[in-house]
Amino acid sequence: MQEEPKYLTIPGYAPIKQAAKMLGLSEERVLQYVRKGMLPSEKVGGRYLVPLHSLDAFQRKPHGRLRSGPVAWRPYSTPERVFLLQLEADVRAGQEARLHEQLAQLPKLQRHVFAGTMQRYVSLRGENPTQLAFILVWRASELDESRLQHDLEALKTEFARYVEWDTARIQRLPILIHTLGSTGKGKPSSSRKREQGHVEEAGGEQA
Repeated sequence: MQEEPKYLTIPGYAPIKQAAKMLGLSEERVLQYVRKGMLPSEKVGGRYLVPLHSLDAFQRKPHGRLRSGPVAWRPYSTPERVFLLQLEADVRAGQEARLHEQLAQLPKLQRHVFAGTMQRYVSLRGENPTQLAFILVWRASELDESRLQHDLEALKTEFARYVEWDTARIQRLPILIHTLGSTGKGKPSSSRKREQGHVEEAGGEQA
């Protein structure tokens, strides 16, 4: 997508190509935001120009649709029980940066997916993290205990040099109510039909 040099010299404005680089998005995605009115722009000579102050404001706000209200609580509609398993461990001193690097490989290599999980989360406490936590969610019927223990041991082995597993804390809790897939009005979103048994893997869209 080529921009004429003269458009690049208009003070206070950026063409789509430059705006995309500044936002770290594709040109097609930026055009979508412009056409939907989510990113202010001016059309000059058949080309869109985005005010620089709009780019700065856009970077400070989350992309996509904002919720109009709080997410509603919802009970699980089936009698089948859902469990949360939380595994917490202390980070070894001096291994914080290496731990970050290792964690970054999980989505790239799709390792430690824990077959049967509905959602998976990883968190680190503090900017210079002292604790690592893995949070896993299952339906009771999809929990294979022997497979779970096997997957946990594989996880511990891979992260042994970064984490103190000897003092790790693990707990399993039943989930009674939740907000996943809800809208602000208490109705489930159309993209998640958990009651019909359609379960999505936890994850986010990458622009």
